[in-house]
Amino acid sequence: MRFLADECIPRQIAERLRGEGHDVVRAADVCQGAEDPKVLALAFAEQRLLLTEDRDFGELTVRLKLKTWGVVIVAIGEFPPGLDAAAEHCVSVLRRLGESCVGALTVIEPRRARQRPL
Repeated sequence: MRFLADECIPRQIAERLRGEGHDVVRAADVCQGAEDPKVLALAFAEQRLLLTEDRDFGELTVRLKLKTWGVVIVAIGEFPPGLDAAAEHCVSVLRRLGESCVGALTVIEPRRARQRPL
């Protein structure tokens, strides 16, 4: 899958996804400091799922109905300290959900993952 990793996504998670064969571009490298709507528009233009920790993207896509290829919110703060558990769980969930993330708001938490069609 193709992702745009928002600036709040740690490098380790982006690298772990790359290691699984995903195409991951980091917002810090292509649009550092951009406002959320611009980040979302870039992900849409490049047909990438937006990978973020920022729940504001749920508001932008659900309530304001901004265009998106799909948004994956990872609740990093809810995982045990360190990034290994969050990265491993994120990769595992995305492997299982696959293309169902396209056109959906997906939230990955330590004990569950949920999706809402957009």
